Amino acid sequence: MKTRTLGKNGPQLSQVGMGCMGMSDFYGSKETRDDKESLATINLAVEEGINFFDTGDYYGMGHNELLLKEARDMNYHELPQEISKYEHYY
Repeated sequence: MKTRTLGKNGPQLSQVGMGCMGMSDFYGSKETRDDKESLATINLAVEEGINFFDTGDYYGMGHNELLLKEARDMNYHELPQEISKYEHYY
């Protein structure tokens, strides 16, 4: 997998990233989401060289971040980079 540097001195990220929105929210419900399938998908992405996971704390109220942590804790030597979006209200 080809990588790029984020910014001038940032981390090396895979050119292909994986969007995680559908793992926790928007395309189903807490009752219909399949965490086992989501973890298998994350595992496969890492095996293919993807280390850039696009998520947001509002996707499933932080559930994606918990899935990424669980996948990382399962068996990865290199930690995937997690890019989260957030909103700030004034």
